[in-house]
Amino acid sequence: MMEENLIGFALMALDPAEHQEVEDYLKAHPEAQERLDLLCQALVPLEAADEDFDPPADLRIRTLARVAEFRTRELLSYRVPAPPPRPLPPPRTWWRRADVLIAASILLLASSLVFPGLNMIRSQYSIKACQNNLRGFYQALMAYSDNHMGALPMAEGLPPHDFAGIMVPMLRGSGYLTGGVSVNCSAGGSQPGTDLTVESLDAEMGRDRIQYEKDVFLVGGSYAYPLGYRQNNHHYGLRRVPGYDMLPIMADRPPFTQQWGEAVWSGNSLNHGGKGQNVLFLGGQVNFATTRNVGIDNDDPYVNEDGLPRPGRRMADSVLVPGWFRSCEPDN
Repeated sequence: MMEENLIGFALMALDPAEHQEVEDYLKAHPEAQERLDLLCQALVPLEAADEDFDPPADLRIRTLARVAEFRTRELLSYRVPAPPPRPLPPPRTWWRRADVLIAASILLLASSLVFPGLNMIRSQYSIKACQNNLRGFYQALMAYSDNHMGALPMAEGLPPHDFAGIMVPMLRGSGYLTGGVSVNCSAGGSQPGTDLTVESLDAEMGRDRIQYEKDVFLVGGSYAYPLGYRQNNHHYGLRRVPGYDMLPIMADRPPFTQQWGEAVWSGNSLNHGGKGQNVLFLGGQVNFATTRNVGIDNDDPYVNEDGLPRPGRRMADSVLVPGWFRSCEPDN
């Protein structure tokens, strides 16, 4: 079972408990780490395949034919004895109806075996690519934090820098966010994002307020960012402090499309087809969670303790929201 978990560990497909179990096993068994390294090396070609490609035109037929050959080989070896020979009708050059039906059945059977496996591999690849992208964000966040006394970029409590996605232009304008990191999840991000910095956003707000609001809506792409928390009428952002390693600081965007309006907020992110969401934690871990109970207290990181997508009441209650959400929205 541990060998199977090593494969899941290499694909980042385990739940948090299984992930921790494998990490503990690797610490106690150095030889297992060598096997894991070999698995990771074997996956390198899969990671490199970051662009769609057109398969050969006859790939499907050749694959199905090979599957049909192997599935019928055993049956053919156990055939009952043939009846005495009878005069055969003249040979025909076309298939009989029964031949067509048998071939169609074999094709349907092979399709049910092959294509689900291909879909699973594609899904695992997209999850892993998204996780690597979030790790790129983490490096930028830590570089920013090192130069700001442990503080992470934050949405301020008052306009014009009061939206959660301000983190992106802050990182980009400071030179911490490289061109290889995207604001869109590779699996299902639909927002194009922008290359704006805080300074260019401010200039645009004074020049064209309508375009400014459009860019605020796009700047966060398909991820969710921390909205911070409020205490004693003051607004605070996140910072690196002991004991908060499992605090979510970024994630796939929750299933929400309207700005502070009536909308469905429950369920997993749509970035991965509703199967779950990648979550980046303050300690640097990136886990794929099939439920939303992944907060520091196993709570929902997309809402605060009042069940609202608003600033939290303490740092552990900080909320992840789409980039255009504003911290200064009224509570009622």
